[in-house]
Amino acid sequence: MKRLVHIDGSNVLASAIIIASSLIGILIPLVLKQAIDQQSGFANGTGIALLGLFLFQAVLVTAGDYLMARSGEHQVNAIRQRLMNHLLYTPKTFLDRQKSGDLASHIMNDTNIIRTFFTTNVASFLAGVVTIIGSLIALFLLDWRLSLVLIFCFPLILLVTIPISSLSERFSKQLQEDTGETTGLVSELFRKISLIKASAAESTTAEVTNRKFAALYKVALKTDLIEAVASPLVLLFLFGSVAVVFAYGGQRVAAGTLTVGTLMSFLIYLFQLLNPIGGLSSFFASLAKMKGATKQIQALLATTQEILDVGSTPPTGDLLLSNVTFGYGNTIVLDNITMEFKEHKKTAIVGPSGGGKTTIVGLIERFYQPQSGNIKLGNQLVSDISLRRWRENIAVVDQNNDVMSGTIRENLLFGVKQDYSQNQIYQVLNDVGLFKDVTEMPQGLETYVGEDGGLLSGGQRQRLQIARAYLRDPNFIIFDEATANLDADTEFQVTSSLNKLLTNKTAILIAHRLSTITDADEIYFLENHHITGRGTHQELMASHEAYRRFVEEQIIQ
Repeated sequence: MKRLVHIDGSNVLASAIIIASSLIGILIPLVLKQAIDQQSGFANGTGIALLGLFLFQAVLVTAGDYLMARSGEHQVNAIRQRLMNHLLYTPKTFLDRQKSGDLASHIMNDTNIIRTFFTTNVASFLAGVVTIIGSLIALFLLDWRLSLVLIFCFPLILLVTIPISSLSERFSKQLQEDTGETTGLVSELFRKISLIKASAAESTTAEVTNRKFAALYKVALKTDLIEAVASPLVLLFLFGSVAVVFAYGGQRVAAGTLTVGTLMSFLIYLFQLLNPIGGLSSFFASLAKMKGATKQIQALLATTQEILDVGSTPPTGDLLLSNVTFGYGNTIVLDNITMEFKEHKKTAIVGPSGGGKTTIVGLIERFYQPQSGNIKLGNQLVSDISLRRWRENIAVVDQNNDVMSGTIRENLLFGVKQDYSQNQIYQVLNDVGLFKDVTEMPQGLETYVGEDGGLLSGGQRQRLQIARAYLRDPNFIIFDEATANLDADTEFQVTSSLNKLLTNKTAILIAHRLSTITDADEIYFLENHHITGRGTHQELMASHEAYRRFVEEQIIQ
């Protein structure tokens, strides 16, 4: 698998600049020591030298941090694009098992953890490591005995830092997982807000989310507690070390075995060490979060993808499902189904709910593969046809009102490969009975339709789908319960729009409504996972009791 992050020229340059700025920081106490011990103050250019070092270090720190951050931003942007592009091409069978909120959290939140690590923590850690190593070398050069006193304190700091980092990693991973799960739940609830309000289920929903938030709160508190304890505890040991060094150094100065300049420089190095050593715990905590986020992303990137562009161009001819069996797990949905959809004819599939009608649509769209049997177009297996070309050859209008957040124009042209002029778009809107509605809107085609098209009526959303299908100009049009949720007047308008679309098209209707199937060239009745009837409306009325009852119940209603 391609590596998730990599070192490039910007990383190397930024690292070099950060190292250089840290080395300059190590030189400053040595210059200060010389000025104090020679009792020359800041004469002889020492003050100018110090000012120059401070300014040069500031410039290098700014440049190094920016370059490192820019490299991190670039890599995180690349990860987001790579992950999103990968998921778009994963099979629907995989996506059906995922929560949309979880996937969105992985794309945005997990990558943001990686972003923080690379744009902030890496630069600080690199500068800190150089500062620690350089300062320790300088300390031993200044006075090895005083340095040993300080080094003796370091194992105590490590004994505290290592277990804290381990705990931080564990709780951070749990926090990431719980946050992703809760994000998915909240996202789903807002998508189902109409159901919640219609069911007067606000209080029940609030109880569910409150329990999730409370559990997340407890995990977050544990994580915060570990992080809150880590830095002060490390700093406590560091300041204790400073007190010991200062006491011992003071005695040495009084005894004349250590200069004041050396002691002052020594203390400056000590304070210079406080920030990077204190930041080690936060770095490792951030590293733990980054590892958890990376692991989640790599798991998603390891999923298989659909192969879209291997195969032939779809031929013309009839579509045939031959002895097809399909099920979910151990549940059979379609059992040895044979169906024929004649070219440029209108074929309907009717029957009780849960009989497998929509599953047939999924098989035709190649979202799923038959467990046995095959599907052919003409004399060619559809599995041998390019998946991209196959799906471009099909348009689906369903009861789910598949309208995207955006403008009317963006929805009309979603997935459309051809170029259309404004007049051509208006002509299509007129054909589906949507022209008057759109032109009366303040922004016309640029009108925002809201999430899932929530600012449009049900009929407008359905006709918008039909107009999009018309603009795609496919050979197959599938209507999956396209008028199921519409009133009689709107149903008549949508049905009229459908009929205009069907010229020279092969139409497949999944329907409950009698009005959309009576003129079909052939009707299949699907019940108990089998085809129990086949014929025209008149033939089935005369010969198929279940179909006749299906029609009569609608007439009575």
